Amino acid sequence: MCVTAVGRVLEVQGNHAVVEIQGKRERVRIDLVPATVGDYLYCAAGMAIEKAEGWK
Repeated sequence: MCVTAVGRVLEVQGNHAVVEIQGKRERVRIDLVPATVGDYLYCAAGMAIEKAEGWK
C-alpha cells in the first residue's frame, strides 16, 4: 500500500523539486510530472505522481 500526500512546489532543481508537505520540506522526483514553483503535486515514495488541481 502506498500513501500519497499533497505538497506545494517551493523550488525546482532539474528533475527534482523541493515541496512542502504538512509543514516539512521534502525532495521529490518530477520526471513524470512537469512542475513549476507554486504547483501542488500528489507525492508518494519520493516521487510526484500527478498534479493536484484545485489546491490552494
